[in-house]
Amino acid sequence: MKLPKTITTIAVSCFVTTAVFLLLGRLRDLARNDPESLGSKHEWSVLEATVGNVRKRSSSTQSEVDFVSIDRCKVAVISSPSGVVVVLLNPENAPFYKQMPAAKNFDISNESYRKIEQSGFANATVLNCLSSHISDFGPSK
Repeated sequence: MKLPKTITTIAVSCFVTTAVFLLLGRLRDLARNDPESLGSKHEWSVLEATVGNVRKRSSSTQSEVDFVSIDRCKVAVISSPSGVVVVLLNPENAPFYKQMPAAKNFDISNESYRKIEQSGFANATVLNCLSSHISDFGPSK
């Protein structure tokens, strides 16, 4: 039995459309795991902008942890005696933990960690990384 031409055309169109959507979804997933992707670069630029803005503010007005939102990015500004560190709480692109300055070591109090955790902005990877900075004695000097 031969199908009418319109049914065959519709079936082929549906198949091609499905294949295109699957391919685009796979490409998006690959791009998220690329630290050089445009999404990752955007997230780093948000951190750079936040660091620039923090430097302009008076340090006397900052608490140990402040939250900043830029676009869809949620950032924690962590102040300690060793300086200010900004951490992206909800990265969508690799690497899935981003902080600036990148090589800066810092300590946070358990209370500050809980504040970040309870904000609901941070994903599990970020919370896991931040937990390694918890100090029982508060911020390091």
